[in-house]
Amino acid sequence: MKALAAVAALVAVGLMVGCAGVAQTPVNPGYGLIYSDVKAPLQVAYDKTPVSTNDKVGQATCVNFLGWICAGDASIQAACQEGKITTVHHVDYHFMNFLGIYGNFTTIVYGE
Repeated sequence: MKALAAVAALVAVGLMVGCAGVAQTPVNPGYGLIYSDVKAPLQVAYDKTPVSTNDKVGQATCVNFLGWICAGDASIQAACQEGKITTVHHVDYHFMNFLGIYGNFTTIVYGE
């Protein structure tokens, strides 16, 4: 009986978190209910410039607590400012979530 109650509690927590733990991006790779740590393209090749090791990199992050509180600026513009980028080549993202308790979303911009 206790096992059934524990499973019901986990399902209820999962339903309460809902979409708060899922990044809304053009590319949605699979996410784990318990833990996610995903890197994927957010927007590919603005000007079809090949990826270069000489590219500048800028990052901007927002964090999420309990699926209720989300703060930060993960915009492409903020990442460009952080990396001093004026010409964007491509944009990736990194998404991490643990049990819907803590998560972060980072936009990573590559360019000149």
